[in-house]
Amino acid sequence: MKQSRIGLGVVTMLSIFVVVCMCVLVLFSANKVYQMHEQVNRSYAYKKAYYQAEIKAHKLIDQNETDFLVHVKEDTYLKVKVDHGQIVVFKTIVKGE
Repeated sequence: MKQSRIGLGVVTMLSIFVVVCMCVLVLFSANKVYQMHEQVNRSYAYKKAYYQAEIKAHKLIDQNETDFLVHVKEDTYLKVKVDHGQIVVFKTIVKGE
């Protein structure tokens, strides 16, 4: 009487395939997390620069300046116009657009 043997080759190949697939998914997830981290850092740096420029703009308004640009970051500026103590224009502009 012949005994049938369990096919370990198929199970081994399937296990290796599952492990490789899981490794690929881990790499994709790690890459996505890194991209999100970089995006958050850029957003934080821009917001920090923007609020620092806004503080500088308000200081210039307090010094009775009426029409000026405040550098935010790279080629981004705050354009401010003041008329009789009231802010008329307070907007972000990008040079070169």
